[in-house]
Order: sequence, then structure tokens, then C-alpha cells
Amino acid sequence: MVAIAAETTRRQEVRTILLVEDFAPLLRRWVREVQHAGKRVLAASNGDAAIELARQAKPDLAVVDLFLTSENGITVIRRLREKDNNLYAVLVSAHLSVAYAIAAMRAGADDVIYKPGSLKHVIECIEKGIEHSPDEDFGPTLDQLEWEHISRVLLDCEGNITHA
Repeated sequence: MVAIAAETTRRQEVRTILLVEDFAPLLRRWVREVQHAGKRVLAASNGDAAIELARQAKPDLAVVDLFLTSENGITVIRRLREKDNNLYAVLVSAHLSVAYAIAAMRAGADDVIYKPGSLKHVIECIEKGIEHSPDEDFGPTLDQLEWEHISRVLLDCEGNITHA
């Protein structure tokens, strides 16, 4: 996983993790990985289920996918943080852009991370209060720059492509 993190990573003990991912095979993989790390896992495939689980169980960490089937992960993070400002929130996506990362941080995300990758490493970094670092640091490809532009325009138009 590659991360775009805040200036300093907030150190926090992680006992219970809320995973919000609508792609079932990845969610199952994450659940196994986090359980193997000895953590309590709450799993949801949508925002409403995530909010309800968070209300009942008070997780220490929420890992939320950006593009859920019925909603945006940024909105889910905003809703989770409204209920619990101490929750450490991480937005994950295979299709990140700087525009989405900034929107996520403004919504209350503590970190923004490219997926797929190891959640165990992310948890270790949070517990130690260190930044997640990419394995390799390459400049953006032309496809990534194009996605950056498209993402920024969609955010500016609130997702309405007819206004783009």
C-alpha cells in the first residue's frame, strides 16, 4: 500500500477495527489478515452498516473504501467522525487522486492509502505513530495524471458530469 498521510501520524493503540469494503473477496481477506494480527474485526459492506457497527462497538480504527457500491467512502468517514471524533479513519482505494485525498482529509480521514496492500503494516504504523511509506517512489504516469484531472473536475462538479 502506498500512503498519503497527514504531516504527523497520530499514535494510537488499535484493538478493534472497522473494515468497510463492498468487494466481498477483499473484505474476507482483510478480515482474516486483521484477525491473524490479533485484533477484533467489524466488517461492513456499506456506510449504514458501518455506522451501526461503529455505534455499537466503538472501533479504534476504521478502514473505508473510497468507491462503495451505493456511496462515497469520504461521506462514510465524515459520518463516522461525527459520531466519534477519536476514531482513527483511513480511506483506501485503488483509484486515488490528490483531489480525493484532500477531500478525505477535509472530511476527517487521518490517512489515505492505495490498495491493495497489507493492513497489518498500516496497523503497526498507526500504533507506532509513524508514517506509512511507499515501497518505491515513482513519479505519476500519464494515466495517473489524467485520473487526477478527471477526479478534480468531478469533485468540482459534485459528481455531475453534465456540468463538467
